[in-house]
Amino acid sequence: PTARDAFHGTFLLAALPDSGSEQFLTAARSKGLVPRRGSDCPARRLTCHGAVSRCSAENQSEDSVAGDIPGKSPPRAATRSAQLTAAYLGLIALSLLVRPRGTFSVLFDPSEVPSPWIRVFGALCAVLAWYYYGAASGHPTGFLRATVSGRLALAAVLVAIVIFDGGARGLLLLAAINAAGAFAMLRTLRSPTKPLKPSG
Repeated sequence: PTARDAFHGTFLLAALPDSGSEQFLTAARSKGLVPRRGSDCPARRLTCHGAVSRCSAENQSEDSVAGDIPGKSPPRAATRSAQLTAAYLGLIALSLLVRPRGTFSVLFDPSEVPSPWIRVFGALCAVLAWYYYGAASGHPTGFLRATVSGRLALAAVLVAIVIFDGGARGLLLLAAINAAGAFAMLRTLRSPTKPLKPSG
């Protein structure tokens, strides 16, 4: 077939819906309109967008590992904004945990809120900062992985507040719930992904 015939074959393949693409691919290959696997022909050199996209999708499905989620990396400006947000939230969290009343008094009356609850607020700020950091990491599952370590750290801090700062015992229940949720997410991320069944 000519280069024009080969290009038309790959263009039609890209335009067809997914449900009929495989059948068309088989028929087109038998007629020589699209390249066979591993062959070199004009259509392969033309690098039609549809054919390249299909090959990339096939390679992704073969090379994917557990926990990967297809998607593009966040824009650089959004990543920097998330990192900046994580930085200032982290500083606020550290200040609230180390000097709860002194930090809280900058904007509010510290006598109205007990010290343990100020530290709880600081711990939540720290977790939120860690989530922003995970989202800005560029990894497909960066945010989800951050929730695992973040919730485990939150559980540990809540227990410490109860033991060392006289926090309410109800915080132990919140710590247990967060720890259980973190381990559940970790188990999900480590489980092998199942390939999607073709439609039709």
